[in-house]
Amino acid sequence: MSKLIPVSIRRGKEVEVIEIPLEDVLFQFIENGVIKFQTSYGVFSHLSSLEEFDRYLSGEGFRKVERGYLVQTDKIQRYDGDLGRVFFEGGISAPVSRAHHKDLVAFLREGSEAPVYRLNLKPSKA
Repeated sequence: MSKLIPVSIRRGKEVEVIEIPLEDVLFQFIENGVIKFQTSYGVFSHLSSLEEFDRYLSGEGFRKVERGYLVQTDKIQRYDGDLGRVFFEGGISAPVSRAHHKDLVAFLREGSEAPVYRLNLKPSKA
């Protein structure tokens, strides 16, 4: 079976993310700084924005927690709402915005498989 490449199709302001078989790619090129894939049935753009990766990875356990940040939820070891950060192995952390705090807490409370050691429920005031 051929490898699949995630690509985006833009229709006005709408963006759809699909996968195309690598074996269908005739050639690649760059147009306006975006990698494109030419197939016999059309031209497709490589995923180039976090929004496109968010759509592609949302079913794979990734979640947006801050502008510019997608985290893999099953790798979260701890969430500290006071600091507004999720923590991973080795003390690595990522910020969580107040706008995404409520959704993250609801997700973690719903019994996600993420091992959460400490869950402070109030977002930081910073």
